Amino acid sequence: MIRIIDHEGNGYGAQAEITRRKGVNGEKSLTGVIYTNEEVLHGVDRGWKLEFENEMYAFTFAHPKDTGNRIELDFDAVHEFFYDMSKSAQNGLLNDGSHTFRTYLDFIFGGTRYNY
Repeated sequence: MIRIIDHEGNGYGAQAEITRRKGVNGEKSLTGVIYTNEEVLHGVDRGWKLEFENEMYAFTFAHPKDTGNRIELDFDAVHEFFYDMSKSAQNGLLNDGSHTFRTYLDFIFGGTRYNY
């Protein structure tokens, strides 16, 4: 059983088959199929989150399919850090090579809930 959270923070339980992937850059992602819970099967949207092994992942793809007997939902999800940071855009730091590494990290993580 996994826990799925919608945009308003409401939680739903669902049964799913999940495969974990790890990218070369450290990105964690999931693929799988959700089998139960009508609210999830018919309502899931990009940005909804799911909790898997005490970590949060954001849906990036969800496609319902009719198997003839029931509706199933194929999905892809990425770890919430990568989802959140992909939506974060920064402008303003000059790329003149005169900054310290810490300055760049402060710039990248500034305004986010993450730190390094």
